[in-house]
Amino acid sequence: MKPRTLRTASAIVIAITVLLASLVLHLRALTWDDVSPGPWQGLRVALPEGSGTMTFRRQSIHPWQAEYDRKVTVDPADGRSFTRPLATNYGGRTLVFVFWRSADGRAGPSLLLRERRQDAHVDVRRGRVTERRRQGAFSAPPGWRYIGRIDGTDGRFHFVDGKHWTGETDRDR
Repeated sequence: MKPRTLRTASAIVIAITVLLASLVLHLRALTWDDVSPGPWQGLRVALPEGSGTMTFRRQSIHPWQAEYDRKVTVDPADGRSFTRPLATNYGGRTLVFVFWRSADGRAGPSLLLRERRQDAHVDVRRGRVTERRRQGAFSAPPGWRYIGRIDGTDGRFHFVDGKHWTGETDRDR
C-alpha cells in the first residue's frame, strides 16, 4: 500500500471510531433521565475540643463525569444536629480543606470547608452554612486551625488528618 493510501485509510478508521464513540455517548446521555444518581458516600470527622462530629457527604449525579451533589451534617456535642446542602461540585474530584475556629465570645465554633475557588463557612452554634466564591492565594485563613482534608482526587473518598500540612501553599492558585 502506498503511504498516502495508508494515511487516508487510517484517517477514515479514526473518523469512524470517533463517530461510533460519539453515538454511544449521545445515546447514553439520552437515556440518563432513566438512571438514578449514585448512592451517598459519607466521611465522618471528629471535631476538635470534643465539639462533636462533622459528616461530609457526596452523591454522583452524572453517569461518567465526576460531578457531585454534596451536603454537610454537623452533630455538635450539645445534640442539636443539622444537615445543610452545599453547592454542587461540577469540577471533578477535588480536595476540600477543613479548618476549625474555636468559640470566641458569642461567635463560633465554626468550620471552614475551603476548596480551590469556594469556601463554605459552617457556624456550628447556629446551624448555618454560608458559601462564597473566593479568588487569590490558597492558604490557611488567619485565626483558623487546619484539621485535615477531604480527598477524592484519586478515586478513593477519604479524610487525611491535618498533621501533613502547615497551611501554606500556592498549589491551588
